[in-house]
This record gives sequence, C-alpha cells and structure tokens, in this order.
Amino acid sequence: MRFKAPFTLYKRSTQEGKVWCVSYYDDQGRRVRKRTGETTKPQAMRATLRMVTRQDKDVPTLREYTQTFYVWGQCSWIKLQHAKGKGFNRQWPRVFARCWTTTSFPASAP
Repeated sequence: MRFKAPFTLYKRSTQEGKVWCVSYYDDQGRRVRKRTGETTKPQAMRATLRMVTRQDKDVPTLREYTQTFYVWGQCSWIKLQHAKGKGFNRQWPRVFARCWTTTSFPASAP
C-alpha cells in the first residue's frame, strides 16, 4: 500500500528561478498554498515538514477540547455542519454529549 503525504509539492517558475511550493489543507479544511523558498526537492520536503507539523499554539487536553463540543451555540463542529447545509435538532447534540461524557471521562478521572 502506498503512503500518501498530507501535502503536495510542486515547482513554480519565478523571476529568481524555479522554486518549490507546497499545497495542504489546514485544520479548518481550507487549502493553503505557500512557497517553501527552496530550489531542491529534498530541501523543500524538510521545509514543508517544519511548516506543516509546527505547533504554534498549545494543544488542549481531550477534556478541554470536548468541554464545549456538543454545546449548541459554542461547538465549532455543529457550526460547520450548519454551514454545509446539514440540519439536525438540539436534542441530537444533547444525547451525544451525555454519552460522550459518561463513557469517556469516568468520575474519578482528573
């Protein structure tokens, strides 16, 4: 089975010469295209890996991330589903929130 990279490298001609560029999707699902500034593919690959895997922000714990996950007015996933035109009522997130918190975080967990 072939490994598929989470990004695509491609060459672009500029006034300075040929430069490698990268295309990838960010956390919000938007396509990002950037120049790596490198002229060889191995250097561009290293620059891209630094770019894509860089951790600019603090990564929340699972408990912190899911605290507002199924809350109707605060959940980014629910907002995204509505933006896509998918509809569901308020009862659906409540049921899943109850299931998620009771099965994922036992009362004794910090």
